[in-house]
Amino acid sequence: MLEVKPPRSIKWSDLRTRWTILDYFIERLAEEGDEICNDNTIKYSDYRALQSLVCNGNTNVLETFKLGPNYHFILISYYILFHKKNFDLAYKIFQKIYETYEDDKILFNDDEERSLHYLKLVFEKLEEIRNYCSNYKPGSGYLAIALKNIAIKLRKTKDAEENTWSTLLKDLLIIHLDPSDENEFKTMISRIKSTIKKIRQEEELLSGDIAEVYNIFSGKPSMAPYYFIYYMFQKAETTLSKEFHEHKKYIESREFWKKVKNFFEKISGKFTKIKDIVSDDKVYRIIFTISSVVFSALQIDYLGRMNEILKWFLIIIPLLWPITMGITIAIAMYIRYIEKKINSFIEKNVLKDIYVSICGTK
Repeated sequence: MLEVKPPRSIKWSDLRTRWTILDYFIERLAEEGDEICNDNTIKYSDYRALQSLVCNGNTNVLETFKLGPNYHFILISYYILFHKKNFDLAYKIFQKIYETYEDDKILFNDDEERSLHYLKLVFEKLEEIRNYCSNYKPGSGYLAIALKNIAIKLRKTKDAEENTWSTLLKDLLIIHLDPSDENEFKTMISRIKSTIKKIRQEEELLSGDIAEVYNIFSGKPSMAPYYFIYYMFQKAETTLSKEFHEHKKYIESREFWKKVKNFFEKISGKFTKIKDIVSDDKVYRIIFTISSVVFSALQIDYLGRMNEILKWFLIIIPLLWPITMGITIAIAMYIRYIEKKINSFIEKNVLKDIYVSICGTK
């Protein structure tokens, strides 16, 4: 788990400006998710506006925030897409914020601008999938390929600087879109840990005075986006760690049955050779002659039954070959079944949530 926890940027006593109120909302949203919709104790109008947007899909409230701040809505758009699983609402929020950005780019700082471009890339490609939902059902193989291609495009985008919340948001988007690489996932988890640790060590980060004038005079970053992304990473880590564990179990099962299959293939091969040998008339006469001599020397009166025994032996040996071959084929079919499970696992167990978000309301 993500042991390095960022400090909360806002406390109840600090709710004195629009920024602090909205920061407080997204931090609580990160912690509580949709449970935030059940809380009616906070009466600040800006807080209730965001609550109405997230919980009721009331996009009219966006009209009241034309002059910013903006990162709250960028993060909310992400949340609604990947956690609330409502593509339409998430896209509406993004489009509204992007329109504001095109009208007046000066209202957006570098992190907000980069994040908007990341989301623009994601939404445009997801909209293409939405137009052909029937082709991308989990298990078809096409969904994973399409989402992976989006992640590849995100990876190719260059960040202006490291350790920014927009960089971490991009990592988070990539994890959602292409969660198949466990090593990359672990690398991203390490990156967010080191980033938050570094931020925590910065002096005077969000002191009371700085919080009041965030984004106006100080130029210091708010901790709220980091706090939000931290919790989103934590949820992703919890989910994916469990899924990766299940995925490994299928892989281990496949390797076990491959070994069993190899064993039966060897046995089948040996039975094939024995069958060919004992089926030869010359070999049969040699075995019968040797057995007769041995039983005569031992004075065992089984000579009359020897021919019958050898006949049964010749019947049983050829039967063992198709039996072992049948077992081998059955195991091979089971291995193919496991491989199908492995190949479709990520789509059916992880990416299905994205599919529900994109196509569930269509």
